[in-house]
This record gives sequence, C-alpha cells and structure tokens, in this order.
Amino acid sequence: MDAVIHPGSQRNTGHTQSWESGSGAIVTFALKQVSADTSSVALEVEGCFEGITELKHHGAEIEVFGTDCSTSVSKLMRETFPEILHEHDVYHIEKRVRKQLLQKANQRGNTILHGWVKPVINQPWWVAQNCNQDPVELREKWMSMIYHTTNKHEWDFFTKYHKCAHPPLVEEDQRKKKWLTPDSNAHAAFRDVVMNERLISDIQKLTRAVHTGSLESYHSLINKYCPKRQHFSFKGMLVRTELAILDLNNNIGREQAKTKQFLDSTQYFPSGPENGSPKG
Repeated sequence: MDAVIHPGSQRNTGHTQSWESGSGAIVTFALKQVSADTSSVALEVEGCFEGITELKHHGAEIEVFGTDCSTSVSKLMRETFPEILHEHDVYHIEKRVRKQLLQKANQRGNTILHGWVKPVINQPWWVAQNCNQDPVELREKWMSMIYHTTNKHEWDFFTKYHKCAHPPLVEEDQRKKKWLTPDSNAHAAFRDVVMNERLISDIQKLTRAVHTGSLESYHSLINKYCPKRQHFSFKGMLVRTELAILDLNNNIGREQAKTKQFLDSTQYFPSGPENGSPKG
C-alpha cells in the first residue's frame, strides 16, 4: 500500500489523514486536541505515528509513505519505521522552489530570473517522473539546471546524467531564450536556490512522484462539515470529521454529474481538430 499523509487543523483541534493512493480512500485519521503545551509539529508527528501503527495493526503492508517536508516527520520515519520508504510531496517542493526563486528574482540585478520561474517549478515534477526511481539520477537531473540555464547542454561532472534530455535547440530558440551568464550575480543567485543542501536532500525523496493532490476533495468536504467560522467541541469535530471521510470514501469512482446544457453542448459541438474546432 502507498499512503500519503497530510496535516490539517481546525481552531483548537488538529487532525491528520492517511490516504491510500491505489483507491483514493482515507483509511485512517487522527484528531488531536491543541493546548498551550502542544504544537502543530508535535501533533503532526503523533498523528503520523498513530496512523502508521493502526494500519500495521490491521495487517496493512506499507511500502511508501508520503508526507510534506517536515524534518520531525522525517526523523520519525527514519528512526521508527526504517522499513517504509518515506517520500516527500512534489507539490510542497514546487511551492518552496517558487518562493525562493521569486525572492531572488525580485532582488536588484536578478530580474532575468523571472523568465526561469515557470520552467524551474516544473522541474521537480519532471525529475520525479523520469528518474527511474533512482535518487542519484533524480538529484543529477535537478542539478543539471545550473548548466542548462547558461545554454550549456552537455557536461562531464555527473555520474549518470551527462546531457539535457531535450532535442538540440534550433538557432532561433537559442536566440530568443534569456540565458544566464555563467558566474554572474543572477546565476549565483540561481545556484543558491537549486544547490541548497536541504532542498537537494528533500528532493531526493521524490523518486515515486508522490503528491497529495487527491486530498483536495477531502479539504472541500471537511470545510463543508466543519466550517471554520463555527466552533465545535472536540466530540463534535470527531463526528463531523468521520462524516466527511464517509462521504468521500462512498463517492470514490462516482461519475461526475452533467447538466442537460453540458450534454447538449457536447452533442452538437464536439471538440477536437477533426471536428473543425481550433487546435489551440
């Protein structure tokens, strides 16, 4: 079983959810009471421990367990559950890279980096899906951006990845691209982001391309059953969380509802180039 855990919070309670990626169902959750003596980090670690313990108690064999990049959770997985492959959520890495690169791009003399934000934040997804589940290959493909951004597409410094995977660039593409000058201030700022030791350490845990995107439906449901503008007792939160999970799990695989207007539009205006609609 591949499981993803994602923390959530509701005023004076904190809760975590474990999600089984094969079926998309939430298979266990933990609801914790927040107090002056507790922290969200401690609750997250405690929720992870209890969730994994409960799943193992019921006979589940967990192969991969995905979380955000919490150092406390990483320590728990490394010391308490070393038999489980601990992976990080790709989306959390993307958000961190975006934030750090934009901070550098907004500094004087680094405006050229704005043109590289979009391709760079796509890179964690690409390396996660094209690393053959090899952390070394993944790391080298990520680090290769320091060469690609300077219009250098072959190198001899790595052990497994020695040239860019894209086809040779035509002269027009090379002329249009705003390449970074090697050893310039902008390139140094770019290296600071890409080569950050902690980021590289975290990015090596993307070999299975784990992400928590499928939990967004649950987040919508939990806000429906537990609106943040209202206060609920701990018991009330417990019951409402259970209702949200039951609602989600019982509607997995259900076909999306379609209005008559949608059906009419697809019947008379089929999409696709073969039907005369534009290619985009």
